Amino acid sequence: MKKLLLSFLFIFALASSLLHAQDMAYFSVNYQKVCLGTAIQLTDQSSGGNGDATYTFGDGTLTTPPNPNPSHTYTSANTFTLKQILPIPGTVIDPQTGNPVGYMSYSIPITVVNNTDLSVSYNSFSNNEVQFIVNDSRFDSYEIDFGDGSGLTSVDRNTSGTITTFNHTFPTTYEYSVSVKVKFIAGNTCPTADVVLAVTPPLMSANDSPSPVSSINLYPNPLKQGEQLYFNNELFKATQVIVYNSSGNIVVQSYLTDHTLATTDLSTLSAGFYLVRMINNKNESVSKSLMIW
Repeated sequence: MKKLLLSFLFIFALASSLLHAQDMAYFSVNYQKVCLGTAIQLTDQSSGGNGDATYTFGDGTLTTPPNPNPSHTYTSANTFTLKQILPIPGTVIDPQTGNPVGYMSYSIPITVVNNTDLSVSYNSFSNNEVQFIVNDSRFDSYEIDFGDGSGLTSVDRNTSGTITTFNHTFPTTYEYSVSVKVKFIAGNTCPTADVVLAVTPPLMSANDSPSPVSSINLYPNPLKQGEQLYFNNELFKATQVIVYNSSGNIVVQSYLTDHTLATTDLSTLSAGFYLVRMINNKNESVSKSLMIW
């Protein structure tokens, strides 16, 4: 009877202690979602533990007390359960396992994502408008500098899928260096995943001059592969010719000295549709469509 009573009291005490586990075992971390290679810093906020807590990181590693505020860097991308195990004061240690017979615990999920480059592409539209396409499910938002003096723009990731799109209209046609930086909800970053793109809007800008358009004709147009392209340059006086393919990439760029009858060598281009942009020394520009067959 006495043995049964002692067993009941032990179980009752253990159950009572476990009911208060969340009140006593507690810790915080600097970030719950990080880029691979970023350290997780733990801060012990438990009561009654006296720094004798053990932390298990969910990747097969753990700490040895006393180490109340450890840091840990994960070596693979995954979601891990980070747990604090705190012995209940006054309980005994199991001599076979070394674990306290009574303990309390508190857990936090940690998400670690790969630190590879962000996948970003773009499409060009009229009037220097560009659509950016981000294929990503790792990060929470993006900070974009379009390189045109418009300041920083923040875009949240589309949480309903892996594709996030956003548009931007550039002030003029130019090769812009566009940087896209990744961020997590807590504000931490992952610099190794940031990317920089060279973006050239191919179509007409605010500096396009409509007056000389009628004075410039490309010929022959359509152009046969291997032939030279000519245009009358007497009024517009273009000093530069840039040719874009249908994807918005520059395929030919040349400078002109003859302001009367200009010619551009497009013999290396394959059949398709192109945009020929002519720019004069006033930074005015005229764009003409060209077909090569």
